[in-house]
Amino acid sequence: MTQHVYRYLFGPVPSRRLGHSLGIDLTPPKTCSLNCIYCECGATTKRTTKRTELVPTSEVITEIDDFLKHYTGTIDYLTFSGHGEPTLHNGIGRIITHIHTTTPYKTAVITNSTLFHLRSVRDDIKNADIVMPTLSTLNESDFKKIHNPAHGITAQSVYNGLLRFSEEYTGTLWLEVFFIKGINDTDENLSQLRSAVAAINPTAVQLNTIDRPAWAPHARPVDTAFIEHAQLIIGAKAQGIPHFQKNAIDKKRSTDHARTEIIALIARRPETIENISAALELSINDTKHTIKMLLLDQKITEEIRDAKIYYKVIE
Repeated sequence: MTQHVYRYLFGPVPSRRLGHSLGIDLTPPKTCSLNCIYCECGATTKRTTKRTELVPTSEVITEIDDFLKHYTGTIDYLTFSGHGEPTLHNGIGRIITHIHTTTPYKTAVITNSTLFHLRSVRDDIKNADIVMPTLSTLNESDFKKIHNPAHGITAQSVYNGLLRFSEEYTGTLWLEVFFIKGINDTDENLSQLRSAVAAINPTAVQLNTIDRPAWAPHARPVDTAFIEHAQLIIGAKAQGIPHFQKNAIDKKRSTDHARTEIIALIARRPETIENISAALELSINDTKHTIKMLLLDQKITEEIRDAKIYYKVIE
């Protein structure tokens, strides 16, 4: 793999849903239509629903081409995700088309579903192999507590747009439901979601909860028992998202290269040593050594959450 540091790509990272995922980040930190309390990338600093060319489309395409030219490892999906909502970028359709016409790789779009009411958004991502939208509640009060939306976005507008997209989209639709303990973990919410799922008719429903540190301290995960309960109520398509398998390859790299890769990875979101090792295909020992040096140099810091140590870049 080339030692070039990319501005708009990260990974490949191990994904619980997508295997080896090369991330494509189309938004500057931290631009989004929502300010979700569970977001692992931190609080939103710019809430907007306006679609613009947030980063240069041509530069993103150039980075993708350069990375794929040099990379020899496994990639299962090129995934649009990162600091904010990827459909805010008005060049996402052009980038998806470029990937499909010049590479053999599949694409996935992880979206918060807020812009599906726009024909331009639905057209831009209609050719993605997998679209992974979120719908966590139809209750307006709970929606605001969880997502802190930009002006004009409501639970009903999200549902209406998602329903319209599902009627037009012919690819794989994995609907994500993200549960927060004490907010949307009620049987009333589950019953409403069951009706919404029946109308949307996704390929599958993935039940998720907090797995990495959230920026809001009151955002807490639900337990496994609740996920199993939710599966029974929502129906046969519902499934919990399993923890990904960590299978790091023992690969030697120069210390400088390893430092650069680790900083680039955790600049997007905090990660554990195990996740860093798996994502960058570094041995556990090499990862621990490099992490120790970065801590001593005060380039990164650690955060303990749910009995796990996560590492993040010092801003």
